[in-house]
Amino acid sequence: MTVFAGRPKISTALTEWDRSSGFIEGDDVVGARRLEDQAALRIVGASAIWLPYCDSQYRQNHPTCKISRTLRFVIQAIGPTIVLFPLGLFHSDHVLTSEACLRVIGEINGCTWITYEEALYRCISDLAFCRHQYFKALGLSLRIPDLAYYRNPVLKSAAMHCYRSQLRALNTMGRPGYFDALNQERYWVVAP
Repeated sequence: MTVFAGRPKISTALTEWDRSSGFIEGDDVVGARRLEDQAALRIVGASAIWLPYCDSQYRQNHPTCKISRTLRFVIQAIGPTIVLFPLGLFHSDHVLTSEACLRVIGEINGCTWITYEEALYRCISDLAFCRHQYFKALGLSLRIPDLAYYRNPVLKSAAMHCYRSQLRALNTMGRPGYFDALNQERYWVVAP
């Protein structure tokens, strides 16, 4: 599920990130990104759910309570046994998604909640530690999962390379590139 997959208003000017991603004025940026998402998800055998909220670059504010209501509804409708969500290290969309998940974590039974460090931002010193402390201050515990997660670096790389526009932007001048995204993820089970 992609929380921030909504389409901005038609009058929205092309952002610097979208321009760096290779788009030009008038392109259906969200449509192109959704096609990239579908291609990547096919590789890993998953399907997409796109929520209507716009990425922060389009400067539309979305209240956490509204996003958490939508997440609660969708998660209850699907009935997953595991929900993975970002730790919320740096990017405002990741923080907002994490906060929305934290609001509903105790309201959905039969579901294991697992958070992960987001690629690129996990390299920034002390962010993960501070976020772990925040979770603990909310009365949540974090533990490394007992499960051995299947990891196929070739499959991951193939799926990741479907996101051509994002990878292009990450490789522009002054940005970190995308190689950290190829590294092993770290996960924690979140529980009251």
